[in-house]
Amino acid sequence: MPPILDKAKSWEIYRDELERQGAALQRRLPAIAEQAEQVAQRLALDPAPLLYLTGSGDSYIAAVSCQHSYRELAGLAAWAVEAFDIEQYHAPLLGAGTLLISTSISGRTKTATASLAAARARGTPTLLITNSAGSPATFLADHVIVLDVPSIDTSGFIPSTMSYMAGMVAQHCLALALGVRLGKLSGAQAALEWTPKFNFAASGPLLAQIQQGFTDINAQLDTYRDGDGYLPYTELTDADKQQMQVTLAQLSEDIALVAGVLGLQ
Repeated sequence: MPPILDKAKSWEIYRDELERQGAALQRRLPAIAEQAEQVAQRLALDPAPLLYLTGSGDSYIAAVSCQHSYRELAGLAAWAVEAFDIEQYHAPLLGAGTLLISTSISGRTKTATASLAAARARGTPTLLITNSAGSPATFLADHVIVLDVPSIDTSGFIPSTMSYMAGMVAQHCLALALGVRLGKLSGAQAALEWTPKFNFAASGPLLAQIQQGFTDINAQLDTYRDGDGYLPYTELTDADKQQMQVTLAQLSEDIALVAGVLGLQ
């Protein structure tokens, strides 16, 4: 698919995915949780492994958030490491007593495949969280969790919030399942974790704010249309620029709250 460079079109696609992601994640949650439970039952946990959570870009940022779930829910030492750094700096520390959990939505990221290959070469068990079954990275992983969410694909020009959130859901599912298996949580405690953590309905008011933010941005952009494009930025007045900055800042703040509202931080 060719990259989409038109800003108004990009925001329209981005907004559409935000609107769909709550229902889509709720539909996929049982299947993702079941896969995580199966992985948790197959992993060797005696002695408890050191977890390396890896990814690049958004996947690494997700790992930074999810490392705390493994520590708090399963009592496991977990550290987020950029996928690029695994082969270069962390390989000597890898071994049978570690577990590498790699998130690669496309399953084709070179840093992801390199980190998985480095771990496998040193006898480290590997788990891949991906949205692409049968991708190159899946052949380097001992265990795979397939998200299978209808995520957008625009050659990287528009971030996909749905696959990002689904990846964190999978990590949280695994942390809960490991917590139960290791005796850190009872089944009832694990079930209670889902009540506040995955209340998708609670995102309704925030979603309305985000929708309004995109509406406001598109309305402002329309005032600067010039034929098939837009007026040069240099032709905007200081007042125009300030109004746009204020609207974008509010929209950015609202989007940043999504993970917190869904309990994925």
